[in-house]
Amino acid sequence: MKVLCILFIIVFLSISSANTIRVPEDYSTIQVAINQSQPGDTVLISTGNYSETIIIDRSICIIGVGSDNTVINGNSYFDPAISIVSNNIQIKNIKIIAHEGMGNPTGFVAWDGQTAIKISSSNNIKLDFLEIITRGGGMCMVYGAAGGTGISIVDSYFITLKNTTIQTGPGAGGYSSDSGGGRGGHGIWINNSANVFIDDINISVGIGVNPGSGGRGFYLTNCDTVSINSSIVNGGYGDYAGAGSYVLNSTDIIVNNSSFTGGNSREEAGDGITLVEHCKVKIINTILKGGDASVSGNPAGIGGNGLTITDSSAAELSNCTLSGGSGLTNGFQYYEDATSSVIVGVMNSQMNPILTAPYLYQNYPNPFNLDTNISFSLPRPNYTNLAIYDIAGRLINTLLSRVLAAGNHNIVWDGLNLNGEEVSSGIYIVTFMTMDHFQSRKLILLK
Repeated sequence: MKVLCILFIIVFLSISSANTIRVPEDYSTIQVAINQSQPGDTVLISTGNYSETIIIDRSICIIGVGSDNTVINGNSYFDPAISIVSNNIQIKNIKIIAHEGMGNPTGFVAWDGQTAIKISSSNNIKLDFLEIITRGGGMCMVYGAAGGTGISIVDSYFITLKNTTIQTGPGAGGYSSDSGGGRGGHGIWINNSANVFIDDINISVGIGVNPGSGGRGFYLTNCDTVSINSSIVNGGYGDYAGAGSYVLNSTDIIVNNSSFTGGNSREEAGDGITLVEHCKVKIINTILKGGDASVSGNPAGIGGNGLTITDSSAAELSNCTLSGGSGLTNGFQYYEDATSSVIVGVMNSQMNPILTAPYLYQNYPNPFNLDTNISFSLPRPNYTNLAIYDIAGRLINTLLSRVLAAGNHNIVWDGLNLNGEEVSSGIYIVTFMTMDHFQSRKLILLK
């Protein structure tokens, strides 16, 4: 009996000591330590700069000695610095730097900057006290690639993120003089996920380049039950700047005690928060500010709205401060289309001047594949003609030709000509004409 007790104690102590693995003391790389770990183990990473790409495929805890001391540098053009593909994982006290995008000087495709942390089909993930940095996209002959996303969460549930800063990389321009630019990296991109809890996050988003759009602080699509608390979020600068948060088809979103600012622009600044397609959002004790539109300090283009809400969405605001950004045309405190509603409780706000001249916004998305939204604003009732031409000046389709009421309007072009036939890929021009105004925008159709 005594022998059995002694054996039990020896086995127990050996199992207990195996629960903590040290890098580089026990294993020289983090990935090898993960591969040697068992569910429930802790991997402790000492001070150092670790150049590797990591896959976490088991339930473990990974802890550094602080973001100033433990640094993981992603070393792959094609993979996130850290990929999480299992449940019950915790990461804390680490700086994570994602790899830049691969360029292609003689080709037509470049690669986006890599994501710092990608969480896929995983549950019960906890991220705490992290510093996340992503880098710029690669360059090619035609279109520059996007900057890297800070954190990507896909098909996952019960995710907790706290006490973290995120700085994403810029888009890249193309090598040729008429090339397009890349989008700045998004801060946090959450898709088809639920029960995500975010607290005390600071996001600064990458700029868009020549003439790319700025990245979005938060980008939520098809989500349910997301809480954002005590966070500061800034959209990225670009010709078409990124929103502080862009929310698509998501419900039970709660924002509390935070600040969202749209990116600045020389053409069209970003909104503080944009809600699209059946969103349900509650916003409490929060500052929403549209970005400013200017060139060299002078007003230019249109300022962003504090809040934009469209496509059968609903927002409930309580004790919030809203203001539109400045520009040749100032942004609105908030804008809602006819299908949506904003319920305003106690609100401290600055009402911005209304539109003083007709204005055609850039279509979205652009480039597009199936159809694209073309939006414009009228300060007063006016005859309006909206038409599509090819680059040779031939009329492709007339989308609108009648008197419209004052306000914001949106028309969808489905890529068809006057005969109802699909047009080919290429560059098209949309013209916007009223009794006292003319404006045009470039559209790019890719199939």
